[in-house]
Amino acid sequence: MSTEPEVDRLQLIVPARARYGAVVRLLAASLAADQGFSVDEIDDVRLAVSEAFSLLVEQCAGQGSIVTAVVAQEGSIDAELFAEPPVDGLAVDALAATILASVTDSWSTDGGVIRIAKAAVELAR
Repeated sequence: MSTEPEVDRLQLIVPARARYGAVVRLLAASLAADQGFSVDEIDDVRLAVSEAFSLLVEQCAGQGSIVTAVVAQEGSIDAELFAEPPVDGLAVDALAATILASVTDSWSTDGGVIRIAKAAVELAR
């Protein structure tokens, strides 16, 4: 019997249009629920992913695709969102930075990639 932690890796590619944000939020919320996040923590994950997605859609001006890659394991979610083709000089305004900082454990940008990390503190299991 394996004692290795279960790791779920998912990748979702959607057109860079705001209307697909609901699909990305649903993916993140579902994975957070599966990892035992509380309702408030699920909302935090959903909001963080939504904010990152919106930033990328705005930068893409509706062209190309947004890739959301999520790793869920042992009560944590790590997500990377990026545009295809890549976005040069991704701009994160002060409001978006404040929102991301308040609902994640950590977030960062590297080139055109937005990284988000959140761990469940109030395990709902």
